[in-house]
Parts: sequence; structure tokens; C-alpha cells
Amino acid sequence: MLVQEAVVRAFREAGFWVIVSGGAPTSADIPEVQIRIEQFWAWMTPGFWSVGLDFQGRLVLSGIPRHSDMTVNVRISRRSFAASGSRWKRVINEGVEGMVQKLREGAERVRSSPSPSTTVQWMQESEVTAQRLAW
Repeated sequence: MLVQEAVVRAFREAGFWVIVSGGAPTSADIPEVQIRIEQFWAWMTPGFWSVGLDFQGRLVLSGIPRHSDMTVNVRISRRSFAASGSRWKRVINEGVEGMVQKLREGAERVRSSPSPSTTVQWMQESEVTAQRLAW
């Protein structure tokens, strides 16, 4: 549900009408976009002075008319002295927001490209990466 909400939000912010499966009757004129979650991970890396909290997400979207599959990669990495629940939540939220940002940028490119030749690898291997020592 979290990923679906992020994708819907990003495409709506880019000016698309989004119908979630089961939300309304569809017709053959409305393309069905498939979302494959290849990675959606959060993990901790213990250290001597600090703990690493990381998030990595990878989505592949297919079925967008006149466009090849689109890939979104996001990686967030934080260092802290403790791995509290609020810090875990912050890392995951930052990762999801990174996905929304990259999806929105890609959706805007899709919307403005009139043909497959101008599809510019909209999100092929694009990444949001953040590094900080502590909060």
C-alpha cells in the first residue's frame, strides 16, 4: 500500500489522472501501468561509535504507452548513535519521498514526450542518495 500511494501521488502531482485498480470501471482507452517492487529494504549496520540506518528501493514501471520500462532507484543512508523507532521511520519516509520525487520527475518527462524517440532514459538508473553523519 505504501508504494502504491507513492506512485499514485507522484503521477497525480505530475498532472495525470490516476485510477487505482478496483476504484472505477476502466476502458480499453486507459492504459494499465504495472508496478514491480524489486527492492524495498531497510537495514541496520552496527558500528563502534555509531549505527548505520539504510533504505534502498527499486521500482520498475511497465505498460506506459509509447515508453519502455521505467526504473526508479533510491538509497538513503544515515549514521546515528542509536537505532530508535523514530529514526527508522525517518529513513523509510525519506526513501519513500525520494521515490515520489523521482517518479514525479519521470512522469513529467513522459507527459511532455510526444514519441518514444524522446523518451530519454527517464529514470534508468537514476538515484537519490543522501549521506549524513548524525541527526
